[in-house]
Amino acid sequence: MDKHLRTYAAVDPLSIVFSERVYLILVEKLHPHVPLIDVMNEAIKEMSKEEVAFSISMAKRLVEYGQVAEKALEKQHSR
Repeated sequence: MDKHLRTYAAVDPLSIVFSERVYLILVEKLHPHVPLIDVMNEAIKEMSKEEVAFSISMAKRLVEYGQVAEKALEKQHSR
């Protein structure tokens, strides 16, 4: 496995979705709270197949965690 494909817990969700290499490219090009689609697409073009698979997996995991949190919050709020 590529040594750059690591899992990071961070406030910026892009750091969770993308590999370290791609994330650093994005951070250099944009403000961390304003992900510009064109800049993100540039970084994605430079990704290896392994980085793409890793990022897809992490993005899906982030969505799943978000859905679990949403359900728990809705359940708690409806009581």
